[in-house]
Amino acid sequence: MKKKKLFKYRVSKNYKTTKKQNISFLFRKIFFNFFGFILRPIFKFNDSEFGSNIIVLGRGVSSNYYFFNYEKFLKIKDIMMVNFETKDFKKDYKDRFKNKNIFFFTNVNESTPSIRILHNLNISKVLFGRIESMRNTDYGKRKSFKNDILWGKVSYLPNQLIKYWWVNNNGLMGICYAASRKRIKKIYLFGFNFYHSGYMNNSIENEIEPEAPGHSKQLKNARQKLKKNFIKIVKSFPDKKFYIFLYKDLFKKRPSNLIIKIIK
Repeated sequence: MKKKKLFKYRVSKNYKTTKKQNISFLFRKIFFNFFGFILRPIFKFNDSEFGSNIIVLGRGVSSNYYFFNYEKFLKIKDIMMVNFETKDFKKDYKDRFKNKNIFFFTNVNESTPSIRILHNLNISKVLFGRIESMRNTDYGKRKSFKNDILWGKVSYLPNQLIKYWWVNNNGLMGICYAASRKRIKKIYLFGFNFYHSGYMNNSIENEIEPEAPGHSKQLKNARQKLKKNFIKIVKSFPDKKFYIFLYKDLFKKRPSNLIIKIIK
């Protein structure tokens, strides 16, 4: 009897890896796990699970609102950061994340803040943006292993999220993951501007073009599809309330459980 596939998707042939590449990935895995084990005593880890409210920080410019107004959200203890890098942290980030449980949500590049920053955070978990059932596929297996500097904290997403794989965006998948957690009732979203505006510290062009020429235009062209998929996600979780912070209302129509907070 043939083993039933847990998922169906189309991916680029570029995900196919060579024997030489696989050896390189193995060395990366050993390297980062070794240093993760050595550095483990300097990090503050906890096994906290999500409470009833969570803040999700994307890398869009509206995440700056949280950094400048964090005192309004002191009661919310859980924060998930999507693809955050060292440059996304303000100089006074310690105050913003004091007594917070930090969850990192990363893509295949496994963006990782500096050791200095990680040392000052209370880290609960690192979520790798692929489904568990993809673990041993060319598409789903890890290649970077940078997140293993946080030794023992990296995990794949639960197989139940495969039904949302059509979102085809790491930030949206992060929102799906948060919404799928039973205990969570309210989700506060910052930095999800759907490429109508820039990143926290840069324009879309300056952020993207140096490493991927032409890709910034593709992202802007994807605006409508991303917004449409976001609305589908919100409708998929009618018992959850989504509060999204934006500089202008980007939605002509929206479900009743989506609350737009206009930043002034």
